[in-house]
Amino acid sequence: MYRIGVDVGGTFTDLVAVDDFGRATLNKVPSTPADPSIGVLDGLQLLAETLGLDRSELLAETDRIVHGTTVATNALLERRGAKVGLLTTEGHRDVIEMREGLKDDRYNLRLAPPEQLVPRKLRLGVRERMRADGRTETPLDPTSLDRAIAALERERVAAVAVCYLHSWRDPSHERATREAVGRALPDTYVALSSVYCRRSRSSNGFRRRSSTPMSVRLCRAIWKSSSGGSPRPGMPGRP
Repeated sequence: MYRIGVDVGGTFTDLVAVDDFGRATLNKVPSTPADPSIGVLDGLQLLAETLGLDRSELLAETDRIVHGTTVATNALLERRGAKVGLLTTEGHRDVIEMREGLKDDRYNLRLAPPEQLVPRKLRLGVRERMRADGRTETPLDPTSLDRAIAALERERVAAVAVCYLHSWRDPSHERATREAVGRALPDTYVALSSVYCRRSRSSNGFRRRSSTPMSVRLCRAIWKSSSGGSPRPGMPGRP
């Protein structure tokens, strides 16, 4: 039996097959960014031919395939991905820009800030507030929410990240927001911070407000890489 490893990169797709005796067979084929699965199948075909088999025979004699990819890393570095809007608790939209108060060269007063994952005009505050113990301080305000969603609709965002304060304790406000966004923008992908960051340590700061927009921004690239298609609207962030 074989074990096969596949690494899909931006330029090449690398494959290795290891048999029961530990003998490794390696192959490399060009990646196919429009549909990475084509490059994987081409690589499996070449790997099979190297082993004197056809592809179906190789797969029949394989008990494990491990897949890795740099598709998301490349998309992030190249600033590709969906146009994202951020809905967050009123008064907290700049947390993502302040980060954790650190910078790469802390004594360089002229160091330019990094390009933001979500530009300020697409980071909108919504009137709501959940306390750290899970009690509701301020109920979710439908008028404030509708106003923010309308602004994102005018900007034609393709994805929305919802990052409310202390939502890890009680995600009801985020879930209600997801439903409201789904009604107003049915073709928009929505991610909830209460799904991506469920621990209190990272609940209310930069990590939550960066990882959630990053995840939904890269959703299309990852989905296309793994399925050859586009993600379903609303798919990210559903429990």
